[in-house]
Amino acid sequence: MAMTDKAWGGCAGTAFTVTAAALVKRLVASLPPPNRHLTSFHGVYGPNSRLRPIVMMRPTPPTAPTPAVSAPRHLCRRIDWATLHRRTFGTDVLQCPCGGRRTVTALHSTRKAAEKRLVELGLPCRSRLLPPQTAPPQRELAV
Repeated sequence: MAMTDKAWGGCAGTAFTVTAAALVKRLVASLPPPNRHLTSFHGVYGPNSRLRPIVMMRPTPPTAPTPAVSAPRHLCRRIDWATLHRRTFGTDVLQCPCGGRRTVTALHSTRKAAEKRLVELGLPCRSRLLPPQTAPPQRELAV
């Protein structure tokens, strides 16, 4: 693949050839390393700064606190999905449109248990749909 050097920040009029492998190598070099935070704070916004409490905004307390549906913190280490949904999206999934309150009566952690319960309730239990098959991966990048 021939590209002008101007596209890469060089002088106008000169050209160089980039192979597909070299182009991919340049693109991959710009990817961030896995499992790393992409935002770092320095100065007064840094995590150990003495001035951070002064410059950071205080979170506003919720107007109407909703009752927690999870077990006390000391009994379980995980937070239930309804509390996570409320914290993340600000919506209460256990609030019924009629004004009542929904409750969780059972939790099925395996597919087999969930299918068994659906059959007990007389609801249709569709089999798992697999994605369509795809072609094998390309061995060479066609440019």
